[in-house]
Amino acid sequence: MTERRKPKPGVGTDLVVIRTYVSVAEWNDVKDRVEKAGVSLSSYVRGLFARDELTAGGVPVWLSPAATADELPGMEGSAA
Repeated sequence: MTERRKPKPGVGTDLVVIRTYVSVAEWNDVKDRVEKAGVSLSSYVRGLFARDELTAGGVPVWLSPAATADELPGMEGSAA
């Protein structure tokens, strides 16, 4: 694996910021999910990371070899 530079931590914590872009519909959907679950968006995302099933090679099982880093299954041809 390539060497990564150390991310800058958030103020007073060992957590780092992850930034991404989603559609308004996706944003509304995930906000509904976290509200119903009674958790923060950060907790929700960290929970997804923790539960991500990996292959023996360390690749998420849901990610097909043909998919790019910006394209999830079922999103082919959609605008980002």
